[in-house]
Amino acid sequence: MSTGYGYVPPERPPQYGHVPSWPRRHKIPIILVAAGALVIVVIVVAVVRAGSSGPSVFLAANSSEVEFIQWQPDSSGSGIQGTIAYDDITGTAPSETVSVASVPFTGTINGSMVTLNVNGGFLVGMRTLNATLNGGSLSLSFIGSSGSIQTSTLTQSSTSAYNAAVAALHKRVTRANVLAAQVQAQAAQQQQRAQDQQTAQNDIATLRQDTGSFSGDLSTMANDVKQASKDLGIVQADAAKGRGSYCDNVYTVGDDTYTVDDDTATVGDDVYTMTGDFQTVHQDMATVNGDLQTIANDGGVVPQGASSALSAAHAAIKQAKATANGYIDQVDATDNQAFTIASGMATGSCSGQGPGSPGSLVPHIH
Repeated sequence: MSTGYGYVPPERPPQYGHVPSWPRRHKIPIILVAAGALVIVVIVVAVVRAGSSGPSVFLAANSSEVEFIQWQPDSSGSGIQGTIAYDDITGTAPSETVSVASVPFTGTINGSMVTLNVNGGFLVGMRTLNATLNGGSLSLSFIGSSGSIQTSTLTQSSTSAYNAAVAALHKRVTRANVLAAQVQAQAAQQQQRAQDQQTAQNDIATLRQDTGSFSGDLSTMANDVKQASKDLGIVQADAAKGRGSYCDNVYTVGDDTYTVDDDTATVGDDVYTMTGDFQTVHQDMATVNGDLQTIANDGGVVPQGASSALSAAHAAIKQAKATANGYIDQVDATDNQAFTIASGMATGSCSGQGPGSPGSLVPHIH
């Protein structure tokens, strides 16, 4: 059963299927085979305290890695068995983790010389490593990837110190992950605030543009009202000619009246277009208000001009309705007048020849 962070009691050396290479700072001795069958044999020199009957434990630790070697007498009493472990920080915050690697070994001690046989793990097949005992430290010398000799020193320690060192790695990783997550969250929040402000600015610009459509709607309506007045003049001019033979001019005035009524219907179409634009601006206002609420919820700053754009849109709708209703009154009055003239001619022998009543009167916008 393991204890602490990745430590296995020395009486039962762990059997791991895979152990990564020795620390980046110093590599575990391996046999390298290059092109052309050139073989480089790496020698390990170790210095330990001899004469102890209990487990021998050696440790080296820094802010990013922990190296651990321990051995004890084997069951025969003539050799040793133990574990080489390596723990380091992998990944990038906020996704850092502590990677734990371990490989067992057997060996012998002959005076100051130690032979370690490592089977499996990061070494494929049986590998024999030589070491030298001396005092309370373990110095490992090996040929690095650059070809130069490198040295790493582990000091005599304890399994509790190893567990504490690994716990410190986990604590460091946790803190780094928390800090990195906070930084990422703050960056994401700032990005979201900037995006929310940009969205609000775009929607404010859309609101102003759509509000500007009212002037075009009113201009079109004014022109159609003028056309109705012009056509009313034709009604009046034709009516001045009298009923004509066989009431034929009554029919002419009636046709003129229908033209005025068509003009009134056109103004009704203009009103329909304008009310659609009112709805669009109302929706724009709701969108902008939603944007402002989102910015407030995120703790952001409301874009300049937002309040004035909303106020201007509200005022523009009110003014456009008043102006449009004035045009509606004019065209309805014109239409009624045209029908009154035509109906006034359909009397006596021409009774029943009038156009009837207006069919296109336009109601007010509410």
